[in-house]
Amino acid sequence: MATVSNLSGECRIREVGPREGFQRGVLVSTEMKAHVINEVVAAGAKSVQTVSFVNAKIVPQWADAEDVLGLVERAEGVIYDALVLNDRGLTRAITARDNGLPVDQVSLLGGATRSVLNSNGIPGTVDEDFDSRIAPLIGRAKEAGLRVLAGVSAAYGDPDEGWTPVEVTLDVVRRLIDAGADQVYLGDSTGEATPQQIVEITGTIRDAVRFPLIVHIHDNRGQALAAIMAILLEGWHDIEFDTAIGGMGGCQFIEAAGNVCTEDTVFMLEGLGVATGFSLPRLVELVKEVQGLYDYPLATHVGHYGVPKWFADRAHATA
Repeated sequence: MATVSNLSGECRIREVGPREGFQRGVLVSTEMKAHVINEVVAAGAKSVQTVSFVNAKIVPQWADAEDVLGLVERAEGVIYDALVLNDRGLTRAITARDNGLPVDQVSLLGGATRSVLNSNGIPGTVDEDFDSRIAPLIGRAKEAGLRVLAGVSAAYGDPDEGWTPVEVTLDVVRRLIDAGADQVYLGDSTGEATPQQIVEITGTIRDAVRFPLIVHIHDNRGQALAAIMAILLEGWHDIEFDTAIGGMGGCQFIEAAGNVCTEDTVFMLEGLGVATGFSLPRLVELVKEVQGLYDYPLATHVGHYGVPKWFADRAHATA
């Protein structure tokens, strides 16, 4: 029987729906946020971005970050990640960890263009931001014993500055690695890139640094699943992907739609014989709960139309 070449084995997925999703739109209860985190882990997530330690005046949706983590039931073998933007946020993350809350890793938001940084409220140039904020944060987080995931927003393109030259993104990635980051994510922050562009830039960087990478795609133009497929067709099973249940997420500060849907990604990959470790039926049930929080339809396809019977009957889908 004919099969799609280079597609086999496993694919690693980091769930970012809770942090990215609940930062935008309606205020959601502390209990519901923790419930979603617990349920997505129960559905198979081995890495999940949980909360943001940010200024509550700017992002009131995450004023309760510590309270949410207090209700999270830590699961063995799962990396619990929190976003921090500055020294104060890192202090909160370290304190939370020291108080027994599930904080294993911090994500730092950097960028490949000045425009994307400034739009997110981060002043200065890329170089200035790296020297004054990113590098010191990485150093302090590592000294505190936290893993560090450093992000490169607009790694593929910027709505104001246009196409991001691969040399620019590669330079930022190398500096993050040299500063001590444990992993780097490449952000298509506003869904600027085509699958071919994502493959070209990701491949160039992967070949140059040989370092753990995550691809973080916002699905503004409906290209995210195609981009994931294009990467896997290259045989790059060492690349990890950020996804969000229901397609939650996006950013109120830049024109960013939600991330590619976890359940749609799992359906595509598992249907191709690529293991993800997720239970698709459990994900769909969770998406239904999350949909009830909003008065507009989430971007999910599988979440709306359900799991086909032939798929649900398979042992790996119901495990």
